[in-house]
Amino acid sequence: MSAAPLLSCLILATTVLFFIGYGAVMTDPALGLSTAWMLVAFQRAVIDGSDRVLWRYGFFVAAGLAMLAKGPVSFLYVAAPIAVWALWRGRWQAIWRALPWIGGTALCAAVCLPWYIWAEARTPGFLNYFLVGEHLLRYLQPGWTGDRYGTAHREPFGTIWAYLAGALGLWSVLLLALVRPGRGWLARARAWFDDDGRLLALLAALVPLAVFTFAGNLIWTYVLPVLTPLAALLGLELARRSAQPGPWRGAVTWVACSSVALVCLGAIVWAPLRANGSSFAGPVAAWREQLRTRPGALLYWGRRTPASLRFYSRGAAEPVPELDARLAGLQPGSRLYVAIAPEQWPALQQVVSAQPQSFELAVVGQVKHAVIVEIARRVSAL
Repeated sequence: MSAAPLLSCLILATTVLFFIGYGAVMTDPALGLSTAWMLVAFQRAVIDGSDRVLWRYGFFVAAGLAMLAKGPVSFLYVAAPIAVWALWRGRWQAIWRALPWIGGTALCAAVCLPWYIWAEARTPGFLNYFLVGEHLLRYLQPGWTGDRYGTAHREPFGTIWAYLAGALGLWSVLLLALVRPGRGWLARARAWFDDDGRLLALLAALVPLAVFTFAGNLIWTYVLPVLTPLAALLGLELARRSAQPGPWRGAVTWVACSSVALVCLGAIVWAPLRANGSSFAGPVAAWREQLRTRPGALLYWGRRTPASLRFYSRGAAEPVPELDARLAGLQPGSRLYVAIAPEQWPALQQVVSAQPQSFELAVVGQVKHAVIVEIARRVSAL
């Protein structure tokens, strides 16, 4: 079984969602790291009986970091599986004795509570929006429209399982082969249920998926935290089955090599093209360079500024659904910059030409899916 840890790491690193998610600007990778740390710390402290501070107090440090990364939803990935495990095994007292709940809870609060207090003080209403809206209404109210920074998606119940298959990529084929009932399947399942560590990992993978099965709003990143325990289980079972020559060894080798090849292809070819074509990094850099001699505000023609534009402009881009009023108020000789998608260019030209004043348009920076245009009002009409 010495190959199991290496195979688990290989599985995790070559899943589609892990590869994409850990290269994106979002909080889900930090959540995945924190919940994995909590699960490992719980196993070491409670199941293995370790009294090391790293595990006993590290569990609560990771909980605080998970709260910073994504909020209370993080406990769905850890607390819910642990509760089911404790109920299954009848180990509530062992959990209470193994973990320093009073000191640990204080440590968790010290990690995350100051930020929550500061965020509410700086932006009143944050706690209601974040705790109630993002953690209750998002999942209970299909098509929820209160999301300020993302997009609520109304999906059919059970879509989370399709997301899981897509997240695993080629490894989902082997997973389906493993769970397919066959000779000795029940005996192997019982052996897994008798092992506390494997049972915890199995619950950490299945309980969140079962909950999200009945959620109205879903996005593909919700699968990310379950990939770590699932990869650990897959690595253990596939290492055991491929230890001897046979069809399983060939299947694991083929999927592993193909997955590595796809990740390399994605990193070398797909990711740069996708990132360079969709990111506002280049256009924003060109805008900042031009600001030195031609100052002007940066606007986004729409109701919600894209995340890439917000990030690279450091929040400088202002969403403007109606551009006419801003153009009418522009003083002669001054200018502003408008970020648009390329398909908006004809409409932008039409809006500018409809103004009674005279303007000049010039593209400052452009990639495949992002453009920043300078709109300068002439000093006098020609």
